[in-house]
Amino acid sequence: MRELRATWHSLDIASARAAYAALLGASPQRTPFHTLVHADAACAAFGLTGELLSVGIPGEDPRVAGVVFWKQRGPFRLAVVPPLTPYGGPVCATSLSDTLSGSNPLGTPEGALTCWIEALGDRADFVELHLPPAFADTRPFAWAGWDVTPRHTYAGASDWGGTVPPYVRKMVRENRATRTDGSPRPNGLVLQRDDSATALVADFVTRPFRRQGREFGFAEDPLEQLVRAHVASGLGRILVAAKRDGTPVGAVATTVDDLAGYFWAGSADPGAGMLMLMAATADALADDGIPTIDLVGGNLQTVSSFKRRLGFPLVASARVEVAPSRALRLLRALR
Repeated sequence: MRELRATWHSLDIASARAAYAALLGASPQRTPFHTLVHADAACAAFGLTGELLSVGIPGEDPRVAGVVFWKQRGPFRLAVVPPLTPYGGPVCATSLSDTLSGSNPLGTPEGALTCWIEALGDRADFVELHLPPAFADTRPFAWAGWDVTPRHTYAGASDWGGTVPPYVRKMVRENRATRTDGSPRPNGLVLQRDDSATALVADFVTRPFRRQGREFGFAEDPLEQLVRAHVASGLGRILVAAKRDGTPVGAVATTVDDLAGYFWAGSADPGAGMLMLMAATADALADDGIPTIDLVGGNLQTVSSFKRRLGFPLVASARVEVAPSRALRLLRALR
């Protein structure tokens, strides 16, 4: 009898990695954060244990699969979202409506996605996943009793010239290092790709917190390790904004696939640096034929008010979570 089956594999099983990579390459929900490059690096950097959960009919290619990041906290086994991982969770071989067994409607027990959701819930005391915008239909999670919370980002065509407000276009123009006639602008910013600047990216990620006298939550070394892995694999690229004397004022790592580029990790000192980095990143993606840029932010009011400046549309995604453990639910309720 043909029936769906959920299978768990360690990340070091070569056959499971190959099957997952093949599925990921065809999935419309994929992002660079779903890749095994990111999974391996996140586990190594933050002390997590990764497993692959796949669902399919035995003997056939998986229909749904995803990397699960495990963290042990006391007696509880938690499926967590690693730092610097804006998106994750399951990916499907095609669109969500095609991930089912036979002609069953979306969300029935026979559905491959529902099978994946149930298998994860059976194994974990707590689960949190951040789904990408392309994972548009989150109803199977809600139908399984998970909490679904809206998240947002700003994303749109990397050829952003038609969307940017005129005042932003003027600001970008007036902060370039060179005027249109070729003469230098003394206070302009030089933007240059430098894929060796992983430590600088980590420094700028944590710098806003240091300015406010706050702890970032973890050291810079794991951040640099994760960024370095993306760059070494060819997914990542680093753009640095500097004064004419060479003093860096900002740095950002962007990670890309053929679908989109993600303005991922970094920041800039107060001033025009961050805006210039966003504009230059969009231009570089457009030049490389990558059609979409995701600014990876739109949930915090301060971040949202800045990133909306380029005029990209607000795009919805979702956080889904569940606490199958009654003991853990009680502890969370008493906090």
